[in-house]
Amino acid sequence: MTKRPITPAPGGEEPSGPERDEDFYFGEVTVKVDDTPFCIPGIFLEDSSEFFIKETLRRVPDLDIYIQDISVSDFRAFLSVLCTRAAAAVATTPVLTSSEWEAVFKLSKRWGFKQIEKIAQGALIATTDPPIRRMEIAIKNALEREMMPSAVMGFLSTQGSTVDEIVISRVGLRMALRIERLRGYLLGLGSATFDGEYRVMTEDQGLEIVNGWYPAPGPTPLRSPSAPAKSQVGKKARSPTMPLPVP
Repeated sequence: MTKRPITPAPGGEEPSGPERDEDFYFGEVTVKVDDTPFCIPGIFLEDSSEFFIKETLRRVPDLDIYIQDISVSDFRAFLSVLCTRAAAAVATTPVLTSSEWEAVFKLSKRWGFKQIEKIAQGALIATTDPPIRRMEIAIKNALEREMMPSAVMGFLSTQGSTVDEIVISRVGLRMALRIERLRGYLLGLGSATFDGEYRVMTEDQGLEIVNGWYPAPGPTPLRSPSAPAKSQVGKKARSPTMPLPVP
């Protein structure tokens, strides 16, 4: 990454103040993130993004766009995908780490870049990171249905894998309990048959269970306006703080 001061230093002295990045300083719209300026072609930013369309339309000469609550490294990762695909004659995708793809996914979703969001989602799903890291990515980015089945089974198939405090801290207690229970089934420790014997569950059966944790979204069933609502008399309402049962 090459940086240099925005304005030349008189007398060869090194100036103070924000620096620009040469990789992303080649357009007419200046965007400042954490006091670091980026200069991007407006057409790149306005493409399919209502956020940047509004920002650039109300922009006046010499007025920068300021973006708060994101890091410079996250914005650079996003620009690396945006600018590479917009400037190349043939659509190409840069090589990024899973953490960088998480940043691209988060920002493209936030700003409405649907195509980039789809690319980032595909890159996260296809990541070859260790299973525990894939589970973490899935939970943080609401990609459980797409990523958790293979990640959970990959974790359970890893020799010596155990659900410990580190796993709990990364995937949460409820998910850790689910995984530990499934591990018992796969080892034949918790699936008694009708005659009291224990059988070992196959990996395919385990995968089917994990898929069942994340059913595909479907239409909400309609109830006839004339149909009476189910009576709640005598039923104790579940407390919102009551822990859910672990399947």
